[in-house]
Amino acid sequence: MSILSPVLPHQAPRLLTITALLVLLFASAASAHAVLQFSAPAHGSVLRASPDRMELQFNEAVDSRISTVVLVRDGTRIPLQPISSEGRRVVYKVPSLETGLYIVDWRVISAVDGHLTRGSFVFGVGAVAVPFGASITVATPAWPDVLARWLGLVGVLLLTGGIVAFLWLPIPAAATLDLRVHLYRVAQTATVLIVVSGVYRLVNDAMAIAGTLSLSGALGEPLLRVLSVSHDGHDLILRVTGAAFLLIQLKPQRPIERDGLIAILSVLLLGPVLTTHGLNLGAIGSLVSLVHIVSASVWVGGLAFFGALYLPVIHRVAPDVVTTGALRFSRLALVTIITLVATGVTQAYFYVGTLSALLGPVYGRTLLIKLIILTPLLLTAAVNRWRIVPRLAGASGMWAPLTLLVRVETALALTVVLVAAAVAISQPATEAEAVGGQPPQGPEESRLHVGGTVGDLNVAIVLSPARQGANKVELTASVGPDKKPLTGETRFILRLGSLTSDLPPQVTQLTGQDGKATGDGPFIGAAGWWDLDIAVRRQGAEDVSLALPVLVGKPEGGPNDPQALALLKRAEQQVAKISAWREVEHYSAGDGTIVTREYVFAPPDRFTYRTSAGQEGRVLGRKSYTRDKGSKWNLNERPGSVEVRFRFPLATGIVGARLGVKADLKGRKTQVVTFSEPNGTLHFAVWIDLATAYPARLFMEGEAHHMVVSMFGYNEKVTISAP
Repeated sequence: MSILSPVLPHQAPRLLTITALLVLLFASAASAHAVLQFSAPAHGSVLRASPDRMELQFNEAVDSRISTVVLVRDGTRIPLQPISSEGRRVVYKVPSLETGLYIVDWRVISAVDGHLTRGSFVFGVGAVAVPFGASITVATPAWPDVLARWLGLVGVLLLTGGIVAFLWLPIPAAATLDLRVHLYRVAQTATVLIVVSGVYRLVNDAMAIAGTLSLSGALGEPLLRVLSVSHDGHDLILRVTGAAFLLIQLKPQRPIERDGLIAILSVLLLGPVLTTHGLNLGAIGSLVSLVHIVSASVWVGGLAFFGALYLPVIHRVAPDVVTTGALRFSRLALVTIITLVATGVTQAYFYVGTLSALLGPVYGRTLLIKLIILTPLLLTAAVNRWRIVPRLAGASGMWAPLTLLVRVETALALTVVLVAAAVAISQPATEAEAVGGQPPQGPEESRLHVGGTVGDLNVAIVLSPARQGANKVELTASVGPDKKPLTGETRFILRLGSLTSDLPPQVTQLTGQDGKATGDGPFIGAAGWWDLDIAVRRQGAEDVSLALPVLVGKPEGGPNDPQALALLKRAEQQVAKISAWREVEHYSAGDGTIVTREYVFAPPDRFTYRTSAGQEGRVLGRKSYTRDKGSKWNLNERPGSVEVRFRFPLATGIVGARLGVKADLKGRKTQVVTFSEPNGTLHFAVWIDLATAYPARLFMEGEAHHMVVSMFGYNEKVTISAP
């Protein structure tokens, strides 16, 4: 007899249940599957020199203790060590790198559900070319992983369903011992399945984080780390512990103790909850997952016990009990099916979101397959419930159809469980897009149109969708007001740097013909303020560059940072005293309209402007002169004199002022400050000259327009006269 046997009937089940509930209670709440959303260096970027650090940001917290990042160059693997970890964000120390292409092989384990996610991207150091969108992957679950999880689920289902069905169904004394022996053998088989499944998953995770395909390389410290830290490890401990105690309780020579069995079953069933998507919703999601797993276990496992063990034994020993047993199991199955459908619909709402997503991501398509197989399963269950079982008492010939349909129903149910295992380790459709892959198709308002004119060259960029993750970039360059297309090869060099942190910039090269180029990839790595510089290189002409900052998402509001507000107030005081200044404004509208305007301002009442389309204007007090390209001047008089002053808010009536990065603008040392209007409609980033406090550049983002203004020529002598 086991040394655990004396304590098991009373204290052990209660202690096990309390421990398991505490584990579930303190499980973190976040989304399932750690998916890379941002990296610095970014995928496809080319750095002039070796970076000293690498930052990876995921859509949820990862456990850096059991996650690995390796640089691969020409077959040489360079493991990176984390120097800081803050939930979703992990920073790694990078040794000095030689010129060349580097593949970043990342393998992380979620701190939320313990799922392993792996992928890779590429960047370059020095004079190398990195094709945009090349060599980027996010691994999808492999069939061995799905099969292993399925075996573990089948073990839990057989144990749970078999025990519940044994306790629920009427069993005459003559059949008790026979069924106890069968149930014990089922428990042994289920325990083996649970152990094999759990050990495989554990070793698979250990091999991944150790970066080896060798079993010996995963044993030892990597395996112990996964067992002690990961959710897969905790799941295995709970399942094996529960199964072991159940084996002791189910020995045929022991009396059945219902309270002990139910208590230990709760431990067994809480294990799978730790590795489900339900943890992303905290207690609500965990409870829905638990109820779903319990219902599936009782129905599918109970069905297997009922069809393979109960019916043959009872039909042989006490045939008069078959009808009563079938009716009683039918009522239990009906309750569990209703619960399964209700919790399944709830989970689909949480993790799919829309009907169209069923045809999109892997999670949606897999769930659709599950629903398709579930349909004949429910039909078979309905025939059993309302056609076969009611006729058992009056028609002896119903025994054969009942046995056949129960076995068909069991086979279909186990197939559904197999697909459910694939769903469990696939990324939900409602989560943020992974790095790489095709960008999702969004509505027109999710497209960002920006551009401007430099000299005679018009440059336009369309980013869709205008959010972090996978994006499609479309670039166009044309000449003159008529936007004549270029001829020959055109190279676009895009430099994307954060305005709020000192992360290494991302440099991307796109080459196209006749002034057009496109690329798919993770262009925007994270929400926030970004400085986008575009250089256009064409044969026989000088390079043309254009600065077009962008805002992705909405900035935080709230109180102003005192240092940021003080700098803005100083700039506001300076611009109030200026006698003249110049501006170049690039305006972009949501419908794709792009206009560049050049201004000369001379307070208190004079200014001039010229647009990229050829319109000109001069305002002198009450008089306004305008003309189109090549036409005569038109004079209009105002009722009052125009007031010329700085056009944008600085320190008055703003919220959310924050200091950004320090930037060098053509020799001018500037400090970026971001802020918003109180109503949240307009958002600003301003580059303030640290020597003079004059604004050097201003970026304004509205609901339907985008404006970048460069300001210079402060206090120059300006003469504005009538034409």
